[in-house]
Amino acid sequence: MLCSPDNYAAASSNRSRGHAGVRVAAGLLAALACALGLTAPASADSCPPPAAPCKTGLRALPPHRIAHLLAAGEPVFLKCVVIGNLDVQSKSRTMTSPIVVRDSCIAGGVRGHSTTFQSIVDLSGTTILGPVNFYSSEFDRVAAFDSTQFRSRVTFAVATFHGAATFYTADFLRRVTFTDTSFERGANFSGAQFESLVSFEDANFGQQSRFSLAEFYRPVSFQSTRFGGGSDFTGTQFDAPVTFQQAASQGDLGFQTAHFTGTDTAGVDFSSVLLGGTADFSGAGKLPGPAVFDQAIISSLDLSGASVDSLGTPSRIEKLKIAPETLAGITFLGSRAQLEADYQMLETAARNADDLAAANEAKVLRHGLQRQDEPAGEHQLDYALYWGIGGYFVRPWHPFFALLVLFLIGIVVRGIAHRHEREGVGGAVKGMALDARGAFRSFRRDKSNGKPHVAAQFEVALYAVLVLVLIANMEMVSPPIRNLVEGLL
Repeated sequence: MLCSPDNYAAASSNRSRGHAGVRVAAGLLAALACALGLTAPASADSCPPPAAPCKTGLRALPPHRIAHLLAAGEPVFLKCVVIGNLDVQSKSRTMTSPIVVRDSCIAGGVRGHSTTFQSIVDLSGTTILGPVNFYSSEFDRVAAFDSTQFRSRVTFAVATFHGAATFYTADFLRRVTFTDTSFERGANFSGAQFESLVSFEDANFGQQSRFSLAEFYRPVSFQSTRFGGGSDFTGTQFDAPVTFQQAASQGDLGFQTAHFTGTDTAGVDFSSVLLGGTADFSGAGKLPGPAVFDQAIISSLDLSGASVDSLGTPSRIEKLKIAPETLAGITFLGSRAQLEADYQMLETAARNADDLAAANEAKVLRHGLQRQDEPAGEHQLDYALYWGIGGYFVRPWHPFFALLVLFLIGIVVRGIAHRHEREGVGGAVKGMALDARGAFRSFRRDKSNGKPHVAAQFEVALYAVLVLVLIANMEMVSPPIRNLVEGLL
């Protein structure tokens, strides 16, 4: 930095041939200039190596050069330069000229708070070593900070971007604040690196914003942020806790293949969000946190390829896609009645999204809870018939295996009844084939041999009931079969 002890020493050493008093005076003047916020022309030594477009390196530019241009209302178009502080304010608080400083180095800070910029502001590819202050400023046109490196604190709090705002692949090394910032045309933070604390609290994105492939190394807050056109967080890396508490979105929020890092007590927080579109977490992996979607109202939630240990108690989820095993592993808090209500909500939401596997899993879990409260006798009956054979009408293999067992029992009973009529191994094998044929006729309700006796009639009735139960189960797990059954009825 220009205002550092090394600079004071350099100011005096440059006059090493003069009187000692002159050297002291020079050092004091340098210290006074820094105290007043003034800096000498920047040196290329304090900046990183020049960008690739600057083939001849960076050239130093006196700070008063830009000040004179702005004061005269002249445009500023600079590239591959080194300057000290960039003061883009005016007495009128309005800046009419375009300000373009690309692929350069600002060795001091940038001061532009409470200013209206009526033309473009473009600092793309520039490294800024000092603090950046655009507090309560307005950008009427494009504001471009693509690949800009911010080495110190940055604030755009209470600023308003009327035009496009782009921070594509920008790098923020220190704390950055976008609190209460308004992006009327949305914003692009794709590929940006946030290496310190970040706040977008109460920010407003009027149109779709992009954070795809961005990386947050420290905690970030989107609390009460409004995403008017939705936002794209595809592939975003959250290497620290993140909160979207009380955020709202009219469009879709895409977190496909995003990565969330945290613990069961501090992870990702979407509690009390109001999402009118789809929140897509497909392929996002684990969503850590104590109650990730507690009190949330979500139109559509896609957790395909994602997992969440603690869902919280959402107020409403209209559509849900989730792997059955993930749903089964969710931990809910609250009373038994609250748990049943939570599973009922998830079952309805999954069925609304045509995710029958998840809906059926939620139904099984809900009935499992209800069965635990049933009195003795009723509990065993429920387990044996409604679940064991009926499969709660969502597990087709239950009635299928019941049909298979009934078929085998029919063979065994017939074999016992005719055991005296069969001699030797050959007779037993032949008799078993006849018994299997008889059991199959009962399954088909074949009356070619005359009116069956009472036991056979009972067997036929059992087959009919189990087949109906199997069809009912198949209807709940297969949309084509459901459509076929509804068409026939």
